[in-house]
Amino acid sequence: EPETPAEPAISVFLADGTTPAASTALKAGDKVVVKGTGYDPTANVGGRGAPIPADLPQGTYVVFGNFAENWKPSASAPGSNRVVGSQVWALAESVLNKVPANFQGAIRAQWVDIAADGTFSATLTLKDTASAPGAYGVYTYGAGGVVNAAQERSVALNYAPAPKIAVSSSVATTGITTTVTGTQFGA
Repeated sequence: EPETPAEPAISVFLADGTTPAASTALKAGDKVVVKGTGYDPTANVGGRGAPIPADLPQGTYVVFGNFAENWKPSASAPGSNRVVGSQVWALAESVLNKVPANFQGAIRAQWVDIAADGTFSATLTLKDTASAPGAYGVYTYGAGGVVNAAQERSVALNYAPAPKIAVSSSVATTGITTTVTGTQFGA
């Protein structure tokens, strides 16, 4: 029987999988590699019952997004405090193989394996979020509605949303007036 993994932890690297992302300036379209250790593949049993039956481990969400300071499900944070840009679903392959066939495709489209020793490696493509309640970073938490404080981990990233430019023009008898406005150009 495999040993119970150590306490969960994540490290985030640039697309090469070896250079720490740390303070590197990142933008939409960049890729990061998230390496997890200590994620018990037998944890997180319960949840909503679909797409994964409630008697099976639900796995762990590995997310790039913009999360509020109070984001943790174990602290009763609402889902609106977690705005996802991109996500994968870390789940043991042995569990995935037990998921009903009609849900297999949806999970496999975002699936990464959690090995018996509690490790995983996931690639996330960064993208802006619809809203920004807090800080951009990589976050993990129990999937399928399961609350597991031990798997609620985060690593902040130096990510800046793409600047937005709006141009409007109007024609009057005195000439053409053009207005250009921009947002999200950084500090």
